[in-house]
Amino acid sequence: MMTMELKRGFTSRGFKLAIIIGVFIVILQYLWFGHHTYKVNQQELSSMLSLEKNDADYGWWFETGLLEGWIGCENYSMFNHIYYFAFPLIAVMPFALSYLYDWRSGYANQLITRAGRSDYHFSKMVAVFLSGGVSVSIPLVVSLWLYLMKLPVLGIDCISMQSVVSNADMLSEMYFNFPLIYALIYIFIDFFIGGIYATLTLLVSRFSENLFLAGLSPTLYHITLLYSVNILLPGSDSYNLAMIVNPSQFYATVSGLEALITIVLHIFILPLIFILTGRQREMI
Repeated sequence: MMTMELKRGFTSRGFKLAIIIGVFIVILQYLWFGHHTYKVNQQELSSMLSLEKNDADYGWWFETGLLEGWIGCENYSMFNHIYYFAFPLIAVMPFALSYLYDWRSGYANQLITRAGRSDYHFSKMVAVFLSGGVSVSIPLVVSLWLYLMKLPVLGIDCISMQSVVSNADMLSEMYFNFPLIYALIYIFIDFFIGGIYATLTLLVSRFSENLFLAGLSPTLYHITLLYSVNILLPGSDSYNLAMIVNPSQFYATVSGLEALITIVLHIFILPLIFILTGRQREMI
């Protein structure tokens, strides 16, 4: 059952479409960055090198590094915001709505008859979580790969005024000194948050047979956390998935331990509610 559900999740049209959309955003951002930020940085280098060595401005140039280009931390353009606004939708697209489709088609009854209800539900949760996590991670990996071929893996100098992460933010030491490790860790974090958002749709499917509502529930949750909760509880960044998810940690002050607790609680609580609210469903 597990193998079959995983195969369904990772070969679905929704999974392919999610990857295409994510990578499309990444490529647009890469082209924009090359034509604007990178080009300007190289022009500044040429201008600096044209100065006399005794000129006060000679040598005053900061090379653009990996994290300034990677879509996860690039804030010169709108593409970071576009990607993380679409993040919940990308996580849902691969397989999160399959639970409702299975019941509507009667396929769920066949699977439960063959493998049992608990095996079906567990396999479904794992497949939904993994496909959602992978779908949001692949575009971030593609972006990282593109910039590894273009930009040096340099830590960002604090005095350059080019950093988006402050010394008080989560993983700040990694950000300034080990940028590649920072990016890889954050891709790992986003994998789990993508899985959480996909699992949220699965949970909502327990209570609503409306595909539109179930599919949009992670986006609504994300928007609520990003705007309403963040405004009402400004000191809650570390417990707010919508603030944790973005590697730029833009306007957020996130604590690593509290963020870890938040992610772990979501990973355990959502499946637990799904299991506890299990009931015999009639064929739709």
